[in-house]
This record gives sequence, structure tokens and C-alpha cells, in this order.
Amino acid sequence: MTQQKRTLVAATLAAFLFMVAPARAAPDDDATTRNYVLTSDKAKRFATYMTTLKRDGAQDAALRAELSHQSANNDTPLRESMKTKPVMLGYARRAGLTEQDACFIPIVIMYAGMAVEMPPAQRKTSLVSPASLEYVRQHKAELTALMKSLQ
Repeated sequence: MTQQKRTLVAATLAAFLFMVAPARAAPDDDATTRNYVLTSDKAKRFATYMTTLKRDGAQDAALRAELSHQSANNDTPLRESMKTKPVMLGYARRAGLTEQDACFIPIVIMYAGMAVEMPPAQRKTSLVSPASLEYVRQHKAELTALMKSLQ
């Protein structure tokens, strides 16, 4: 893969994360991110969650307001910031996701996706679990299609 393509993939993943992450990661979130295991079931539920958010966000003012609000407080753990977004949290729960899933799936996808695209010597695999890294490696096409559908 060319450097230009790697940069494009990283930028797409970063934009995707910014769109869905309820806040910036706090230091306490690092261990959760490293230990979080992404599975097909979680990815499918997340796809349902994001597709529904995208569809309904155009018509629901309360949801649109929550989607557009990004917390500037770096010390707020992601799960705590999600509690301040009851409409989004309701959508996550209806999709079968926990607060943790809704917060960490996009981060894990981004970190693992970037690691998969990097040359082996430059990979920062300590940011995600080996299982999540392998999941993203095996399901890269599906995850890419999901991201494209949400743009």
C-alpha cells in the first residue's frame, strides 16, 4: 500500500472517530481500549447503531444536537461523557450495545485499522488487543464499507 493510501485511510478513520466518539479519551480509557475485544456481533450492532444515527439525525433535533456536541474536557472518561447524551445512549442500547461498546468500538477500529495499514516495524499494536487487531485485519473490507456508507 502506498503512503498516500495509508494517509487517506488514517484520515478517514480519524474523521469517522471524530464523528462518533462522545468525547476525547481520558487517561483511564487507555486500559479499556487495550483490553477491548472487537467481535463480529459487536461490529454488526455498531453498524446498526451508526446507520440509525445517520438516518434519524437528519430529522431529530435532539439527536442532531448530541451528535454535533464534542466534549472539550480531556479528563472525562468516555463512558461518563456518553451518560450526558441520553438520546445517543438510547440508540446504542436499542442496537444492543453497552455504553462501553458505543464509546470504544470506533476507537478500537481506528487504532487497529491504522496499525494494520502501517509497515510491521512502525505498528503501535500496544494500543489495542491482539484479538481486535486480528479482527480488523480479517474484516478490513467490511469495516471500510461501513465507514464509506456513513460518510
